Amino acid sequence: MNKQNILDRIKELANLSSDTELANFLGIKKATLSNWRSRDTIDYDLVFSKCEHIRKDWLLTGEGEMLRSEQSVKVNDKPSAVAFEAGKGIPLIPTEAFCGYGSEAFNDLQIEEYYKVAEFKHADFLIRVKGNSMYPKYSSGDIVACKKITETLFFQWNKIYAIYTRSQGVMVKRVKKSALEGYILLVSDNEKYEPFDVPLSDIVAIALVIGVIRVE
Repeated sequence: MNKQNILDRIKELANLSSDTELANFLGIKKATLSNWRSRDTIDYDLVFSKCEHIRKDWLLTGEGEMLRSEQSVKVNDKPSAVAFEAGKGIPLIPTEAFCGYGSEAFNDLQIEEYYKVAEFKHADFLIRVKGNSMYPKYSSGDIVACKKITETLFFQWNKIYAIYTRSQGVMVKRVKKSALEGYILLVSDNEKYEPFDVPLSDIVAIALVIGVIRVE
């Protein structure tokens, strides 16, 4: 198996233009990456941890779907034993609190409930959707499962993220590549809302939406 191809697939999907950017994305030194290329070797554990939303079979072979699909769970009006167990599981936090989630400053008293959903085992937290800009994908009141992202160099284009910005607060939007350098394009599924560009420097925190709990 050619390790060079694996590295090049990461560069392609992450839209990285150089091995320096790739090394930064993987959190390794440029010299380490150069050694991997010259020796045709790779640290699979490190690569898979950085690319956990990429399907391993595509990463290894270039065949099949590139990205893991989003999960969706529906529950009744009242929490059920399948999706909810008080005191355990994934925390539901206020939308505006996700910026600090995981830090020492985060107050556990902010946690509203805990949900236990096996399909969301990779989620870090849950937040409620506000407004109808993402309708019909999401409706106001839906609960989305989020995995916090620390590296903004790697966006999965056309995927939906929860984004905390200094200027506009928290938004749940589809992210696409911007024509402006240093920006991303935020797109609503509701056609009544125009897409707009946001500078990366305005982003405080970001999380990939990996699933939804919809109350019927």
